[in-house]
Amino acid sequence: MAPVGGGMSWTVKYNKLPAYAEGIGRRARAASVEFVQHVIEKLQNRMRSGPHSGRIYKWRGRYHRASAPGEAPAIRSGETIRSLSFSSVGRGGSIQIKAGGAARFLQRGTSRMAPRRFIEEELREQRNDFFKRIAAAVRFRED
Repeated sequence: MAPVGGGMSWTVKYNKLPAYAEGIGRRARAASVEFVQHVIEKLQNRMRSGPHSGRIYKWRGRYHRASAPGEAPAIRSGETIRSLSFSSVGRGGSIQIKAGGAARFLQRGTSRMAPRRFIEEELREQRNDFFKRIAAAVRFRED
């Protein structure tokens, strides 16, 4: 670009911006997936290791100790712990954690059981870790 009116001029090239944006999006998604996998692993470990101090009852001929409010759910059939998974939602960059089995009843509670909001609590506890992972992923670097 030629100087205008005897002055100086600079050209700012931004033609690589779409590639940088795509790279940032890709790294942010990878960090998000890694974070969600970490959360699911922590949830499963909390369910396996207890402590479980709820009431004892008989289920299918076997005794089972339930979880108390505020604890991770106790494992009874294994359906809930095996069902923890995640998937991408739409094009907006969201990842949804899914839980089957009794998770709905555990999260919301029933007329006979107080809620065990184990997924929400774990996400709340890991919130700062998520922000650190995203910040590290999107930090500028030339690919």
